[in-house]
Order: sequence, then structure tokens, then C-alpha cells
Amino acid sequence: MVGSPELDTGRPRGELVARYFNTEAFKVNAPGTFGQSGRNILRGSGFASVDFGLVKNVRLLRGHSLQFRTEFFNLFNRVNLGNPVNSVSAPNFGQIVSAGSPRVIQLALKYSF
Repeated sequence: MVGSPELDTGRPRGELVARYFNTEAFKVNAPGTFGQSGRNILRGSGFASVDFGLVKNVRLLRGHSLQFRTEFFNLFNRVNLGNPVNSVSAPNFGQIVSAGSPRVIQLALKYSF
């Protein structure tokens, strides 16, 4: 490590994806030697997700019932970026190349007797 890896996290999302941290702060160390950067010095962009579910039970005839269930995963469809590539020798070093799942809606109907 030859400098500070931190960049402003308030930049537009396109800039964050293209270069999440200061890649100029890292250089490849000499063969057979260890670098000087510590463990866990880089932090990802974080994760936030809201899951929500609704269930409606309806009694039918004696001993029979119907259940309707709906579940929402990542209800507000927030983009959760993956961690940036942290290998100095990778061509996309410092870039974010993945993201979490988008909103998923699941519906179910169950008949019990």
C-alpha cells in the first residue's frame, strides 16, 4: 500500500461501480515478499433489504381450509452492489462487477383437508 485507498462514497453510482476505491494506493509487491496493508482495510457498499409477507386463511367446509400467501423479497427493490474486485493483478481491480437479487414476489395457494 503506497497511499490512502479511500475515495468519496457520495459520488454518483456509475463512478462508484467503475472505481469503488483508490486503486492507485496499491502496487504489486516484489516476488517472495509480503505487502504492508492490513487485513480488512477495504469495506464494501453495504447491504439493506426488506422482506414482507401476507397470509390469508379462509375456512371452507368442515375440516377444509384455503390459505393464500404472498411474499416479497427486497420489497423496495434496492440495488445492493457486490464487493469490488480486490486482486491487484486483475484487469478490473477496484470495480464492482456484481449486484444482489432484484425484487422477487412469490405467491402460494394451499388447500388443506
